Order: sequence, then structure tokens, then C-alpha cells
Amino acid sequence: MDQCTLCQGPVDQATGICLRCGQKSPDNLFDQPTAVVLPQVTPDRRCPRCGEATSRGQQFCRRCGLSLPSLPGQQEGQLIGLPAGARGSEAGATADSARPFQPLPGSTGSWWETSTLPFITTKSEHTAPPRVLKRRVWFTMVLLVVAGISGIGGYLLMYARTQLPGSPVSGVGRPNASATGVSTSSTTPTPSPPVGTGYWHTNGIQIVDEAKQPVRIAGINWFGFESSTYVVHGLGQRDYHDLLRQVKTQGYNTVRLPFSDQLFFASSVPNGIAFNNGMNQDLQGRNGLQILDKIVAAAGQLGLRIVLDHHGVDAGSQVQLWSASDCSVSCFESDWRMLARHYLGNPTIIGADLDNEPHGPACWGCGNPSVDWQMEAQKLGNEILAINPHWLIFVEGVECYKGDCYWWGGNLEGVADAPVELSVPHQVVYSPHDYPPEVYNLSYFSAPDYPNNLPRIWDTHWGFIVKKGLAPLWLGEFGTQLASTKDQLWFRSIISYLGPGVRGINWAYWALNPDSADTGGILQNDWVTVNQNKQNYLNPIEFPLGAIQEGMAERRRTAVQTA
Repeated sequence: MDQCTLCQGPVDQATGICLRCGQKSPDNLFDQPTAVVLPQVTPDRRCPRCGEATSRGQQFCRRCGLSLPSLPGQQEGQLIGLPAGARGSEAGATADSARPFQPLPGSTGSWWETSTLPFITTKSEHTAPPRVLKRRVWFTMVLLVVAGISGIGGYLLMYARTQLPGSPVSGVGRPNASATGVSTSSTTPTPSPPVGTGYWHTNGIQIVDEAKQPVRIAGINWFGFESSTYVVHGLGQRDYHDLLRQVKTQGYNTVRLPFSDQLFFASSVPNGIAFNNGMNQDLQGRNGLQILDKIVAAAGQLGLRIVLDHHGVDAGSQVQLWSASDCSVSCFESDWRMLARHYLGNPTIIGADLDNEPHGPACWGCGNPSVDWQMEAQKLGNEILAINPHWLIFVEGVECYKGDCYWWGGNLEGVADAPVELSVPHQVVYSPHDYPPEVYNLSYFSAPDYPNNLPRIWDTHWGFIVKKGLAPLWLGEFGTQLASTKDQLWFRSIISYLGPGVRGINWAYWALNPDSADTGGILQNDWVTVNQNKQNYLNPIEFPLGAIQEGMAERRRTAVQTA
């Protein structure tokens, strides 16, 4: 016999004894009935829910899983076993039909300890049978899987919604959301900083501020530091704070301050300053650089910006190149490095106009270090940026390029062949100068198609730089007395060429000072009254910084033009 008829276990062929239950299996189970040893059953103890008979020590109903009350004499942790093959209906057999259970000969353990038979532990009155435990485990696992899938799906849905413009989202994963997760609506975006905030750099042909907002230099020249007074002019008539406030009121946003190397000589003493009636009191006893500091600080408080302009080596004179007998090229470069270090971290200074109007032997890209302005501008620009990487580097042109001569510093044709390439990108701005026939009567002013020929002339010498997208332009000097019809036509044409709004070409008018022999000034000889005729030409191309945005500036221009 190969299989026990009682428990379906293996049978020893020699003895006929089951290796699992230890019973001798009869040839005919119905001829010789043999009872299976089961724990004692109390006939009247049945499951109160389904009526299934239960045994002593049993904690849960095998049919419905109901927790059963304990019986007297039941011990904690008592084992209750059933041979494999015993069914739940067999639990109704009486104790009279049972006979003592015999372990397998030579066996040291009990039959229920074999790995092939089930067992139930009752270490706690709340321990469920394996069938119920398995159901609970599977049910719990299914719940966890469903919860995980739901959570991931919800997060992905929320993340997808955050990527859609204009959709309200919660605080998770959004840079402008609060730490508490309070909902933030896209209808109230984070306000941009005032236009012109921080340091400026370039983006294509546009100058932009620290927040990458486009800005436009709409400036005015205030000269004097380059002269023998070693200070800006007009301080014999007015307090410098008042003059700066008037510059601001007229709509300018930048002041170009020319200086000479001689300003920094120990023997150079500022003069021509009035201190009566409380004027300029904080300038007494100060040298040229200290007064420059005061003007820069006052301009910054008003929201004005400053461009420093090396206007010459010696006070009151203009040389062809960027050095002279009393200040070599090394002296020139050293002064710029000193200024870059002196104003490091001060965003009021937006940049350095390296040299005013190189002309005569000055060339562009010719390869001779003593006269090649493109080579010197690139070298000096990199030295400045190594100290102060935030400055814009303004590079003027020369007079002649490949036989074509133009205004001093106004010829930038060489940029097309040999641009200035700096170690810090997005910092170079080219800066031509241009004037009307009253300053010098060049041949094209007498052309039969004047003034319609002017845009073509400007395109050739400097306008191509923005039209070809090479870099921004800053027309650092232009001005007129408006004394003749030709001058008025020139002024109207160049204003139109510069263009309106923030996308127009940057500029600085020459000059605030009424004592400019060539052009006169925005202020009249009393240093108080504005020349409104000139100012009205400039109003449409002004660009106030700070809280006044483009729309407000446009409304102001419209109002001026209407008036």
C-alpha cells in the first residue's frame, strides 16, 4: 500500500504503518474503521454564528472565523492539530470513537511538528486562523497598492496642472508658493523690480538690468572734471544736489561725467565752487575724487546712473590718443583700474567710456599697439572687468577707417571686421559721436538729398551695428544750437533715427552746461532756466527708470507732442 487511507501520507511498505500519522492503514477503510485522534470535543459547544462544532482550546470557528470564548481549563498557547485530510465535518466525531494516538517508532517529536501538516497557535485570544489571516493580509496589501497608485496619480495630476499657465495651484512645487502651502493664484504674479535695478549688461542689441528687463540710457553730459576747475561746472551758481534734481525732473536717467587723468594729480585742487547760502557745504576741503564720490552718491539717491568718461589726459586739452608726455599709457590704464576698484560694488556707476574721440593716427585693427584703438580698448576693457566684472565697457570709434573719415570717435566701420571681444561676455557697448554742420561742415551736409541722406550716412558709420544685431549702441555725444535750418533738420532726423521707447538706440545729449562753445546747453546761461526748445526735441526719446514704466513714459511723450 503506497498511501495511507487515513491521512493520505506515505506508508512504510515493510510494516504497513503510515510515516505521517503512525497508524496502520487497513485494506478497507469501511471494513475496519479507524478513528482519527482529535482534541476532545464538547458536543454542545458550537459556534454561535454558524453552528459549527468546535473543540477545546479552539479560539476561532473554522467555518466563519468568529472569535470563540475561552473554555475552563484551556491553557494559553495550547496547540490544536488536525491530520492532513481531516475535514471540518469530521470535527463532530465523538471522543468514544477515538483511540490513543501513537507516534511513529523512533520519532522524537509529535506528528503535528512535521512541516507537511498545518498547526494553529493560540498565543492570544485574538489570533485568527491562517485562512482569515491570509484574507486580511491580502486585503491590506490590495488597499496599500490602491492607495499608492491613487497618491502617485494625484501628484502627477497636480504637477501637470502647475505647468499650465493661468491655472490656480497649491503651494507645492511652485517657486512663489508660501511655505504653509496656501494657494497662490496666477492672477497675482510676483511683481518685477523697478526697471533699471542692479547692474546692467547686454542682451543682443539691448541693454538690460539685473532682472533682464530692457532699459535705455537717456542721458546728458555734465562736464567740468576734465577741465582746469577739476569739478563739474555750475557749482559757482547752484548746489550740486539741486542740479541733479533738475536733471532727474527733466526726464534723464543717466549722467555722463567727463574727467582727465590730471584730476587725480596731487596738485589738482578743485576751484570755482560757491559755498555761500549753504550751497555745496559738504564739498569744502575735498579733492577731485572725493567730490566725484559725493556727486555719484547724490545721483544714486535720486535713481540716476553714472557713466565715467576719460575725456583727456591733461586738463582743458584734447589729445589724439590716450596718453601724453605727463601720463603714459600705463598711467592711463592705472587710473582706470583705480576707478574700477574704487567703485566696485556701487551699481550707480554703470560703466566706463574708455577714451573720448580717438582720432588722427588712431586706427582700428591695424595691429600697431601704440595707435591701434581696437587693440587697446580690448586690453583695457579686460583689465577693468577683471576687477569690476559688472561694468559696461563703452568703446568709441576712430576718425578714419580704410580711407573713409568721419567725426572724431564716430567711425565704427571697423567693428564689422574686428569687433572688441571681452573676457566677460555681454558687457561691450559701442559709442559713436555725431554732430550737425554748425560744429563742422562735412561734405554730406551739402548733398542735394540732405537731410534724407543722413540715415544712410549713419548706417554706414555706426548704425549697422544694431541693424546687424552685433551689439548695443550708445550715442555718447550729440547736440546743437538749433541756430540754422540745417541744424534743425539734422536734429529732427537724428532723433527720429534713434527711435522711441526702450528699444531705441541709447544716447546722451551734449550738454547740460550752457558754457559749451559748440552746442550750448539744455540750461541757459543762468544755470537755472531750461532751453525748452531743445528739451521738447528730446522728450519723446526719454526713458525714466524706477517705478515709471514704459506705458507711463509713452503717455508723457504723447502729451508733449500734443502740446
